[in-house]
Amino acid sequence: MSSEPLIAIVDDDIAVREALVDFVRTCGYSAESFSSAEEYLSSGKHARVSCLLLDIMMPGKSGLELQAELNRSAEVKPIIFISSFDDAKSRATAAEGGAVGFLGKPIDIEALMVLLENLLH
Repeated sequence: MSSEPLIAIVDDDIAVREALVDFVRTCGYSAESFSSAEEYLSSGKHARVSCLLLDIMMPGKSGLELQAELNRSAEVKPIIFISSFDDAKSRATAAEGGAVGFLGKPIDIEALMVLLENLLH
């Protein structure tokens, strides 16, 4: 089993998922991607996850709905939202739910790296 922090990437856009997996791995972390909130929830991997990179607008449960559901669990994990749906209400809801970051798309990779380093080191 790897000792590197595991980052879960939940986004319905395959290109975004693949790019983020590659980026997270180059930063020295493990990464797994999921195409929906439902796929993530059914994976059984939440206990091993160190942090989530989470889109807001997805088919099925939104990222904000997933955040609310995870906040009701016994294992709350840090969430960084990465979304093209970047408005004040979404940012406020994410922050009220405990999000540690909110980045718009296209993603500022340097800002993401700083957030991950601050969380995981």
